[in-house]
Amino acid sequence: MAAALLLFLPEAPAFACFAFLLEHVLPPDYYTNKMWGVRLDLLVFDSLLAALEPELHKHLRKHDFESSMVVIQWLVCLFAISLPISAVAQVWDCLLVEGLRLQAGESGTGGVVLLQVSLALFRNCKERLMAMEEVEDMLMLMMRLRVVTEDEAAQCSSSAGCSDPHVVHLPSVLSDAGGAVDAEVTIARVQALRLECAVRLEPPDEADVS
Repeated sequence: MAAALLLFLPEAPAFACFAFLLEHVLPPDYYTNKMWGVRLDLLVFDSLLAALEPELHKHLRKHDFESSMVVIQWLVCLFAISLPISAVAQVWDCLLVEGLRLQAGESGTGGVVLLQVSLALFRNCKERLMAMEEVEDMLMLMMRLRVVTEDEAAQCSSSAGCSDPHVVHLPSVLSDAGGAVDAEVTIARVQALRLECAVRLEPPDEADVS
């Protein structure tokens, strides 16, 4: 994550931005020893997927695919190694705005953008996932997504590259995350799910609280 920030900012501002993400945007305990906050958001995401894409969720469960297998990497790295750097910048811009809104007094906790983009990626891969019955194939698809920009999508429109089963068009993902998904996966809804799912986890140790 720090390396990604350094692509856009000098060292001191990059460190300040990194600290702001950790201290004011992400939920507590994301990067503690037991990663309690990440484990909680994995439960929250699974609940969102079950509620908003029940057919897909049922299909994945039927074939022993757990969304956490891929979402954990997205959450821990804030998509830094899963999306093109141009998309990472847009996602992080949204995270920073989310943090500023919360710092200004809006109720709830941060990191909602990460869940929105995660859901948008699954939705964009829904047809391909529904056609699969082997968990290995599903995992390979979601772990090796090739998220292309609008320009790259236009360049490959007449080439064999568009037949790549791992290709996901970035404009589609971001428009989903900023449109229907944004309306469905609200801060209030995520906050309620975090409270609901927290009872399914052991509380974080006091010594492990960030």
